[in-house]
Amino acid sequence: LAQQERPEPSLVQPYRQVSIVDEIDSVLIDEANTPLVISFFTGEEIDATPYRRAASVAKQLVDRIDYDVDSAAHRITVTQSGLDRIKNAFANSGSSPLQRPWRIYVEQALRAQYLLHRDIDYIIQDGAVALVDQHTGRIFPERKWRDGLHQAIELREGVALTPETNSFARISRQRFFKIYERGTGMTGTAT
Repeated sequence: LAQQERPEPSLVQPYRQVSIVDEIDSVLIDEANTPLVISFFTGEEIDATPYRRAASVAKQLVDRIDYDVDSAAHRITVTQSGLDRIKNAFANSGSSPLQRPWRIYVEQALRAQYLLHRDIDYIIQDGAVALVDQHTGRIFPERKWRDGLHQAIELREGVALTPETNSFARISRQRFFKIYERGTGMTGTAT
């Protein structure tokens, strides 16, 4: 009897993958260049010393001599003079293990100081730095900037430093949605 109730294999429709995206215009147009990242905490205690030392050195650097701030491009460029000053500042710092060169720590401290602004790029929520989505204005407390920038902001704001996250996987939105056979979405903007 069970054999007779099953449809023939040729009549069974294959499983089709369909993506349904809320705010599709924002996801596929506004945030098209923002990659989707799966990250994890290493579980290690954070040593605030490199971030504090980098912030101290960054405050000693001179604008337009040691670095240039391009607010429109959202970029900090350290000049050769600045690189030399950074190198000299950390010449006798010992061999403590770092996750990146001192230059990157100092550049992130400069970005935190000049390019990212409280209540525009991030807010302080429940004693922690929470990112503000630039396209929607939504708050994302689970998102973090990478390469020590988040910790530089936390240090500047005087909140507890959180451990850095490591990227496990990364994919562009375009590649992710190409996984699905069909896609659809909805938006209120179209009205």
